[in-house]
Amino acid sequence: MLGAFLVVGGLALAADEESAVSATPAAVQRPAKARAIEQKDKAKTEIKEARDVLKREVKETRDTLKTEVKNTRDMLKDKAGDLKDKIKGEKTEAKDQLKAQREEAKVNLEAKREEMKTKREEFNQKVKEKREQLKEQIKTKREELKEKLKTVKDERKRQVVEKLDQRLDALNEKMTNHFSETLKKIDDLLAKIEERANRAEENGLDVSVVRMAVTAAAAAVETSRAAIAAQAAKTYTIAITSETGLKQDVGVVRQQLNNDLRTTQNTVQAVREMARKAATTLAQLPKPSPSVSVSPVSTSSAPVVEESVNQ
Repeated sequence: MLGAFLVVGGLALAADEESAVSATPAAVQRPAKARAIEQKDKAKTEIKEARDVLKREVKETRDTLKTEVKNTRDMLKDKAGDLKDKIKGEKTEAKDQLKAQREEAKVNLEAKREEMKTKREEFNQKVKEKREQLKEQIKTKREELKEKLKTVKDERKRQVVEKLDQRLDALNEKMTNHFSETLKKIDDLLAKIEERANRAEENGLDVSVVRMAVTAAAAAVETSRAAIAAQAAKTYTIAITSETGLKQDVGVVRQQLNNDLRTTQNTVQAVREMARKAATTLAQLPKPSPSVSVSPVSTSSAPVVEESVNQ
């Protein structure tokens, strides 16, 4: 009985031990799986938190960059606006200065033109007065010539001499008028050179040499006018020596007139060359500028009076 009991008890104990042995791995497996799940969930949570942190940092970085970009753009925009306003102000100031310079140049040019016009009118009036004064002198001279020619028996010779005397005075008047008209054209040319020099100066060119040339030419114009006025006041008297010496007597006076006209013509020619120099100087400025074409101004040589008084 006791033996049986021990056998049964041993069997039972063995069964319990076997049951305990078989039950132990399951108990152990359940906590490991739970830990794995916990670790996985923890890892997910950590990843999520890391992602959230990264997103926040990225967002903060983006917001910071966006703010900095906006601030930089605003700053650049402000600077660009200031620069634009500054440039606009400088342009406006430069434009106003240029406008003022143009107005000043225009006023100066008009003043010079008025001055030239006044001098020209004064010159014409002076010549006119001298010729009026000369009329009586010429009348007296011709009466005296006619009286002297009474000693010449040949009527034809007397008529030729009287005609030549008239032609000498007419020629002097014609040539002095021509010289005066030439100076008028040169005056107009100098005004055009002055105007174009003003435009070149507005473009930043140094036109001081051009202005000096124009000033010198204008002074030469006045010198030439004085010579023309003096020549216009002259008359030429034929001194009758004898009937046989009429040709020589007329020739002496004719040569005197031609010499005087040539001297006056030289003053006009000098003015013409000085005006040409001013135009050439303007055309030779370093930058392109309107060229001034100087047409040859005729200063015709005084025609020589040729008419025989011989039989």
